[in-house]
Amino acid sequence: MQHFDLLFIVSGFQRSSILLPAISLLSQKYSIGYFVITSDKTTTRTSLSLSKFCDICDMLGAEQLYFDSNYHCNLLLLPQSDYDPGDVRCIQSSITSRFTYLLSGVAMGNSFLQNLRSIKVDRILVPDKNLYNYRVHNFPSDSPLFSDDKIIEIGMPHTKYSLSFLQLNVDYIIATPTPFSFTSAFDRYAYLSRLYSHANSLFSQGYSIAYKPHNADERFDYIVNRHITKLVRFFPFRTISTLLLSKLYRLFSRFSNSSFSFFHELLCSLFYLETMKLVTPLDKLTQYSTLNLELFLPFVRRGLITGRSNSIWQALYAKLPVWNLIPENSPYFSTTKMHMYTMKYLSVHYNDSDPDYFDSKSFSIIEESTRRADFVQLLTSTLSSFSTND
Repeated sequence: MQHFDLLFIVSGFQRSSILLPAISLLSQKYSIGYFVITSDKTTTRTSLSLSKFCDICDMLGAEQLYFDSNYHCNLLLLPQSDYDPGDVRCIQSSITSRFTYLLSGVAMGNSFLQNLRSIKVDRILVPDKNLYNYRVHNFPSDSPLFSDDKIIEIGMPHTKYSLSFLQLNVDYIIATPTPFSFTSAFDRYAYLSRLYSHANSLFSQGYSIAYKPHNADERFDYIVNRHITKLVRFFPFRTISTLLLSKLYRLFSRFSNSSFSFFHELLCSLFYLETMKLVTPLDKLTQYSTLNLELFLPFVRRGLITGRSNSIWQALYAKLPVWNLIPENSPYFSTTKMHMYTMKYLSVHYNDSDPDYFDSKSFSIIEESTRRADFVQLLTSTLSSFSTND
């Protein structure tokens, strides 16, 4: 049986990016291994990104392992995910650990734990304990599963332990928000019109702007219909004036019903393509562009521009100004998902009267004690305690 100090499961690179700074520092002293568990859906949408994530893990000193042997470790980390029962059986049959920690997502609470009930979890590590408790309070199905002393706040390591090979040199970054931000093509069109206006203002002032599509699907940018956008690229009126865009926005803002969805999709593509003239796509700046946004925030000087997204929490945590270009009263894709509750909790919305305004008081939504929490230091002290006991 092969022994490692630290083993972790990669159930998707999005849920495991928090581990990269830790691997970078801990691999100098401790043996680290990881296993990849993917679904067909994940493989189809993000196979290249997952492969690059594993390349980074290898480069930083972790070793990829497979469920074809038996392993023992001092500490096993399980990123929160909807594990298949068969995957849980593989984990149980292949890995024996002294301690097992669950890594909860920023706003995921105790979700997706039903298939992990057969695994003894010693601690749950949460980025923001206040937000974690808020989620558990609002979702009865997340009813408290851990005593308070088992819930450990860890913050986010990216601001303290940034990865130099991801370094950017930009003033602002635009992050396409989650698809849950929109209920229709009209909603996306309204967002993209605001995005164009915001980017145009910054560009005219000489600021550099990077653009990052959402990382849920590396094949295309979901924010626009890729077929319509491809056609629009060849239209003779591709280059249009700001004044015309403004007039089109005012005209079609009166018609939000689905009968005009094609025109809204067309306008989405127009605004999108005009915006892309003002920004630099992130894949032109780094080969790792599809990885999580928070990895890049330490290298952004002036702010994040997005919509309804957990990236708002990431920016506030890093004390980076953030603009949500979706008004507070816009409809939600679902009133039962955590997404709506998280946006209410963070309370950063589009300001119609002053779109450029950011209230620095929003930084206080996240407590300083949360920012002081240190995930890397927690793992270091945990692993060193095993070495002392041995």
